[in-house]
Amino acid sequence: MGGKRRLNNQFMNDLKTGHLSQIRKLVRDDRDLLLDIRAGYIDIYYKGHQLLKLTQQSTSYRTQCDKKFKNDVEFPEVLDSFDDVQAFLNIVPGLKHAIATHRPSGNEVEMEQLLIRANNHEPGINSEYFIVDRQYAIRNARFDMVGFYWGRDRRRSGQTVPLVLFEVKYGLHGGVEKLVAQVEQYHEAISDHFEEFANEMESLFRQKVELGLYSVLAKDGALDSLQLSRDVDTARIALVLADYNPHSKRLGRVDFNPDFFPHRIDVFSVGYGLWKANSEEASRSTPTGGGNSD
Repeated sequence: MGGKRRLNNQFMNDLKTGHLSQIRKLVRDDRDLLLDIRAGYIDIYYKGHQLLKLTQQSTSYRTQCDKKFKNDVEFPEVLDSFDDVQAFLNIVPGLKHAIATHRPSGNEVEMEQLLIRANNHEPGINSEYFIVDRQYAIRNARFDMVGFYWGRDRRRSGQTVPLVLFEVKYGLHGGVEKLVAQVEQYHEAISDHFEEFANEMESLFRQKVELGLYSVLAKDGALDSLQLSRDVDTARIALVLADYNPHSKRLGRVDFNPDFFPHRIDVFSVGYGLWKANSEEASRSTPTGGGNSD
């Protein structure tokens, strides 16, 4: 399965209380930034694009950034001191501008980051889905996001929750007509190594909790006590269709093989595009989501 996505104790301590703590604070304070843990390094994303790759090399932290976003800024090669970190923080606005103007139109990776922000960092939403990682490759499959489902009914501390594999499609792009084949590919990819995969995801989740990367913890204190199920037969699929035009015939009829994730495939239509076909006429019987919002 390749290198495990995890940081060692030194990296974690530097992010929590050391000279890298301002990097962690930047991500926690800026709702438009996302920090992902990799195998010995972290990625920071803006609009789904990599703003910083920070790799631990012995006692040093080496930086990387796509050259098309650097422009003429003086990008520090290492972040080994408080001064190095401050130099990086000074150029973040310029990097964000370069990313925003490089591709001003929406795309799938940007939608993924928006989904993570909404479900992990917006306590008022009271979501049932939480994302642990994104762009995870295993065997011949790559999951857009990996997370878990924590239903609102009878929530309590210490519960075991099922893993969720997310496939995100934006608009009419990304092979939306191949969803059935992708679901079967996902099943094949995790079947033989699911316990190892779940172990890695739970370890990753624990480190993100430790770094304070789930704002919803302020309300759902039980979140950090959850256990991820090691039973492959509990794993779920979430197919997220973002701004999919309901008038398109590209998706067509979707017949999922009942042998793969039976009764555990959820399809979500999300986004900002508005079509009359997706609306409901208001009436006295129109559901308004009344009741306790918690």
